[in-house]
Amino acid sequence: MDESRSLYVTLSSENEVRGYRRGDSEGTVVAGGNGMGSGLNQFNMPYFVFVDQDHAVYVSDLFNHPVMKWKKNAKSGIIVAGGHGLGSRLEQLQNPREIVVDPSGTLYVADDTNDRIMRWTEGARQGSVVIDGKRGSGMESIVYLSIGMVICMRSISIVIMFDALI
Repeated sequence: MDESRSLYVTLSSENEVRGYRRGDSEGTVVAGGNGMGSGLNQFNMPYFVFVDQDHAVYVSDLFNHPVMKWKKNAKSGIIVAGGHGLGSRLEQLQNPREIVVDPSGTLYVADDTNDRIMRWTEGARQGSVVIDGKRGSGMESIVYLSIGMVICMRSISIVIMFDALI
């Protein structure tokens, strides 16, 4: 949801993201909507969406393995994380799920199959590992970042609180 209370929803079966304004039951395609594929205007299972203060839509593409950014009214997206095939190198993701962008434009990605949380600064060609998890350990990892943001990971999910008082 953005500050104007528009709701953004991934429609995985349609390979698109729709934005819904209050009272709008149809919504508007804001990303994808061009069938399943690997083009910059397509998805193969959009999983999670995050909308920043400029109304740019970030989408994790579960089976193509990147995170894409769609600027407002864009006809195609740009890859902002991953995009170099699936894998575990720092420029790769494998089944990215939850994503969040902090106020400085830094992207955090729950990289599911690699059991890690990745951080991508704006314009970076590769990310850095914030949390390297171990599947099945049952342990929670909590990282306190310098900007007043908390990441709590359990089973490769992200819970993030901005300006948290801890």
